[in-house]
Amino acid sequence: MMNSKLTNEQKNEILKWKVNNEDYSNKNVVEELKFNVHANKRDINISTVKRVLIPEGEVAINFTKCLEANLNDITKEYEIKLSLPLTYMIGDCIYGTFYHRQSFDMKEIRRVKLVNEIVDKAKDLLNKEVISTNDFYGIEGKGDIIHYINKNDKKDWKLINLELFKKHEKNLELNKHTKSTRIIDKDYFELSADDVDSIIKELDINVDTPKGSTKREVVNMFCRHYVNPKSFMYIGYTFEGFEILVTIDASKKDIISIDDVVDTMSIKPTNYWCEYGDSYAVFFEPKMKFHIDGWVDYLKLIISFVDYLEMINKIEGVNIELSPAWFDNLECNYIEISKDLEVRKDIRFTQELFY
Repeated sequence: MMNSKLTNEQKNEILKWKVNNEDYSNKNVVEELKFNVHANKRDINISTVKRVLIPEGEVAINFTKCLEANLNDITKEYEIKLSLPLTYMIGDCIYGTFYHRQSFDMKEIRRVKLVNEIVDKAKDLLNKEVISTNDFYGIEGKGDIIHYINKNDKKDWKLINLELFKKHEKNLELNKHTKSTRIIDKDYFELSADDVDSIIKELDINVDTPKGSTKREVVNMFCRHYVNPKSFMYIGYTFEGFEILVTIDASKKDIISIDDVVDTMSIKPTNYWCEYGDSYAVFFEPKMKFHIDGWVDYLKLIISFVDYLEMINKIEGVNIELSPAWFDNLECNYIEISKDLEVRKDIRFTQELFY
């Protein structure tokens, strides 16, 4: 419940607006230019559209689904949709609700003042440096709608005195029982160094193997956010591939070559080269590009790749391990891809996906 500051005049205006009162509409109508490109792709049709401003007054706001991604069917580019239900209330009585909706491209939205204000206040409320749209669940707020003259000398409305707060503690307590307590259900940026053992247990990762320490180190890098999220989390990017280091013992180099080692691999690398001395960098690239469903699926993929390394590391005098250079470059181990490619989950290092 919100202690409304609506005046009697504002209440009357809201009621008039709600029933499409002609007097209210005439006083608060605004005109805007609308541009449409002609089918010949050169000419522009310009028309005027009218809209009625929403009333001034205090509003309650639910931020649960305030920001959502949407793929534009025409441009094939992702847009961010801002959706805010603005509700005029007196105590528990709803006077009226206006649904404010706007769409922005990825560059535009960074310059939208209201969006910046909402994100900054949400980060302060949650005490987080990085937030996701899931974090807005249970966040409510309030603000004041006022009329003003915009930069085009037109009458308009805007939202000021914005406040965000968490849903009533009683409601949060009800939701607490349905929220998962598994570490692997956390968002990537919620992971901490204390989660390593829990993740290993929840994903049933066998670390009692010859490369168990490598598997643990991979999990540790996720927990410390050393893995660039562009490798697995963002549309338009994916991981580049896997690099290993093959070292041939000096006593064996006359009878074993890097080509011999590659021939024993059931899944073939796409490239390999001499790194230094008797050590070779070997790179595995997927056959096709795809998006990964999240950090858990990317972690499973890497662990399955380490399992593959254990399987092929059987030649006497040859050592195969994840390349230290690959570990060092996890921050930039990603490439740009088309935004409309398939999103895959529960993937493994197999001949289906790799050569």
